[in-house]
Amino acid sequence: MALPSPYNLSNTYGFAQNTFIDDIIREILERIGLIGNVETGLLVQSAVMSMNLELSRWPGLGLNLWMVERQMLALYPNQPIYSLPANTIRIIDVVASAPVRYNLGGVATSSATSSGTAGNCFNPAATQGCTLVPSANSYIQYSYPPIQPYPSIFYVGILPLSQGMYSINVQLSFDNVNWIDALISPTQMYYPTQTNWLVVQNCANAQYWRIFERTTTTALAIQQIYFSVPSSNGSGDRTLSPLSRQDWIDIPNKFIGNSFPSGYYFDQSLNPTIILYPVPSATYPTLLYTSYRSCQDIASLSQNVDIPVSFYDALISATAYRMAQKFAPDRVGMLKADADEAYRLAGQTNFENVPLNINPTLSGAGN
Repeated sequence: MALPSPYNLSNTYGFAQNTFIDDIIREILERIGLIGNVETGLLVQSAVMSMNLELSRWPGLGLNLWMVERQMLALYPNQPIYSLPANTIRIIDVVASAPVRYNLGGVATSSATSSGTAGNCFNPAATQGCTLVPSANSYIQYSYPPIQPYPSIFYVGILPLSQGMYSINVQLSFDNVNWIDALISPTQMYYPTQTNWLVVQNCANAQYWRIFERTTTTALAIQQIYFSVPSSNGSGDRTLSPLSRQDWIDIPNKFIGNSFPSGYYFDQSLNPTIILYPVPSATYPTLLYTSYRSCQDIASLSQNVDIPVSFYDALISATAYRMAQKFAPDRVGMLKADADEAYRLAGQTNFENVPLNINPTLSGAGN
């Protein structure tokens, strides 16, 4: 809550967004005693490498909640193996899910179209879809009837007409004028016949929902859009149990089908995959899972770093320690202590205040 006058505060919270890699490197160099205009190419490259090495080390120090993501993928009958994002480090939990499409009684609209209509995207019987004219504000929208309660969309499925690279935001509005980003999805490839599912991070009971293409040169060509909510009847989401490498290899009939999956094996290779057993049928069309991801790389001095502001000092302190090993050995001991303390303090903001939940297993998950 904002403090009343006479306090003269900034009323802003944009330190992380307004602090770039160049600013961080300057702070790191000052901590190792290099003051002034000393950002040579060698020092900058060394600092970037040290920061990336430090970020790659953090998952091994414990679970950082800001690196945990909920994701959803479409399941297909008789397909047991599914690719996961390359930055997936761990799978924390998995459920087979049957989200319910919420598209009754509303009105579909869009920005300028070159073919088809927005209504096709919300009609399960329509196959011609809707293709937009590239513009700065291209969108496909669904306005729900003015009867409350309005839906709180949890999952958005997007089935394209053709292969394309899209940068899509899911947006909501309470008045059809001011729009809020409910989800900013990464730029990714969308394939025909394959539904991409997005898990909405900022749910609200809103009358107006749309998908919005961030780029001005890409034409959305969409066959179906699924604005969906969790199932409220039937068996609901079904938890899957983890299988170890040995558990899965010992299954005699790995590709038995006509059933719903009850277990999964996470193949943590350079191209991570999840393997389901039994092979899924049409009972559950999606898999909802929680993953533990790595941080994005530091590649440019004009970027932000992919961490919350509470961990900035931990990253700067740890990188200063790494840099001191190379350029200021007399400060190594002091900076090592600073780095350990900074990470410990940051970790005190990184916990869930919930009862301890222990799930014993005899599956030999450490094999």
